[in-house]
Amino acid sequence: MPDFDPIYLNLSDDPRQIVRKMDEFRQSRVNVEQRNQRRKKIPPVLFLAGFGLVAFDLLIFWLLLGYQVCLLTPVAVVCWIAAIVMWIVLRKANLRKLPAGFDKARQVIHTLRDDIKPGSSFAGHVDLTGLEQPSKIARETKDVLGRTNRLYRDQWLNLKLKMYDGNILRISTINRSKTRMGYWKRGQISGKMKWKPEKFKGSLTEMKVRLAVNPAAYEISLRPELAPGMSVGPFRIESANGIGGILTILASGTEPTAEEILQFLHMIYQSLKRKVTV
Repeated sequence: MPDFDPIYLNLSDDPRQIVRKMDEFRQSRVNVEQRNQRRKKIPPVLFLAGFGLVAFDLLIFWLLLGYQVCLLTPVAVVCWIAAIVMWIVLRKANLRKLPAGFDKARQVIHTLRDDIKPGSSFAGHVDLTGLEQPSKIARETKDVLGRTNRLYRDQWLNLKLKMYDGNILRISTINRSKTRMGYWKRGQISGKMKWKPEKFKGSLTEMKVRLAVNPAAYEISLRPELAPGMSVGPFRIESANGIGGILTILASGTEPTAEEILQFLHMIYQSLKRKVTV
C-alpha cells in the first residue's frame, strides 16, 4: 500500500474550477487533521481522570470515611477503556500525505488557466494513484538468467486545451520504471534455495508536447535548442518536428518540477513565429 492517498482528477472543467476544487480538497484535509489533533488530547485526559477517580476512592472513602467501597473505581475503568478505544480509532484516522505530484499539477493548471480560449475548458486527467500497479504494467521481459523484469508506464498528466490565440496544446507526461521481480536462487555455498526480493532498476520521465498551430496567426520555426540530442532543463530532446502545422516534441529525463515543465512549454512556444498582417 502506498504511503500517500491515491488521487485521480478528471480535468473536463474550467481550470479555475479545477484549481478551486483542488484547494478545497487540501483545506478539507487540513481541517480533518486539525480536528484529529484536538481529539488526540482527549485520551490522556481520560487516563489521568481515571487515576484521579481511583485516588479519590482511596483517600476519601477508604482512609477518611472508612468505607470499604470503591464507588468511583468502576467509572475510572470505563475512562481507561474509552481512552484506549479512542486512541486506536484516532490512530487509524490519521491521514496519509498527498501524492508528490499534487502541488505540481496544481501549479501547472493554475499557470495555464489564463491561456485558454474564453468559454472553453481543459480536457484530460491527473492520475496520482501510484506507479507500480497491475493496470500500469506496460510489458514484462526476461533477462539472460530467466529473471522477470516488469516495465511500468504511468501517464500521470494528460492535458489538452484550446488556447486564447487559437492554438491547441496537448501535454503528456509519462513516468516509466523497471523492476526486477523477486525470484528463488540456490546459494553457491549452502546449496539452499533463497528468495531474492524484487529490486528497483531505474526510472525516467517522458514528456510529449503537441502544439497544433493556428495557421492564420503563426508559422513554425524550430529553435536550435529543441534539436534532437539537446538538453533543456532536466530533459533530453528525443525528436522534434513541425510537420503539417503541428509542432511535436518528445523529450525524456528525470522527474521535472512544475517550474521546469512550464519553462519547457515556454521554450516550445518560442518556436512559433507570428505572421505579419498587412
